[in-house]
Amino acid sequence: EESAGLAAIQQNHGDGNVLGSSIAVFAATGAEDIDGPSTMDTTTIGEVTNNDLRGGLVSPPAGDFGADRDNQILDDSFEDFGGVASVQQNNGNANVLGTSIAINASLDPGQGPVDGALTVNTSAEGTVDNNEVYESPQATRDNEIDSSFDNDFSGVASTTQNNGDANVLNTSTSVAVHEENGGPGFGPVVSETTLAGTVSNNQVTMVGHSSGPSHSNTISGSFDSASGVSSTIQNNGSANVVQSSISVTVNGNLDDL
Repeated sequence: EESAGLAAIQQNHGDGNVLGSSIAVFAATGAEDIDGPSTMDTTTIGEVTNNDLRGGLVSPPAGDFGADRDNQILDDSFEDFGGVASVQQNNGNANVLGTSIAINASLDPGQGPVDGALTVNTSAEGTVDNNEVYESPQATRDNEIDSSFDNDFSGVASTTQNNGDANVLNTSTSVAVHEENGGPGFGPVVSETTLAGTVSNNQVTMVGHSSGPSHSNTISGSFDSASGVSSTIQNNGSANVVQSSISVTVNGNLDDL
């Protein structure tokens, strides 16, 4: 269905996780006499430390023995969507997933003085330390986004898919737009992103014998005819730090872009 605005979706099957999604949007349309600075900051911080994530079992089998941990977004989700969308799919253990998005926009300003500065700062930080994890070779962990974010999706989209263990995954997206549109002038525009992640002193043990486990991340038939800014993270490993940082600055007449 056609829709617009802000959307944040978190799907979680894991243990000992911190999932944080931070979205901030400021927009001024037709404003005049913008003299003061316009500043926007978003931050996500997560920490997972000193956890026993063996499913309550000191010895095998693992806590996820034979378990299915599947996340799905299907069937025309976010079709004709306009705005900001954040999606996190997680089925691992001892993870920190943080998404930070900030948009600061001054559009079609009036013909009065436009000399105010416009600044956007986003940051995402995570620490995973000293955790113990058992994983079953018979478990399945599948994430899927199918036929979504298409048919003229426009805006900012952040998608994170994770089915590993002891990971930090974070994405930071900063967008600053100051449209001149023939006005007499405008102030400086600054867009900054910061990422920090630490994975240390963790133990991930595969217990039992099998051909598995089965880990898959799939995005199919999606983002067709999409426009804007998109960040996608897919991970099915262990003990990883996976980061994505996007900074966009527009200072001028959008009709000329």
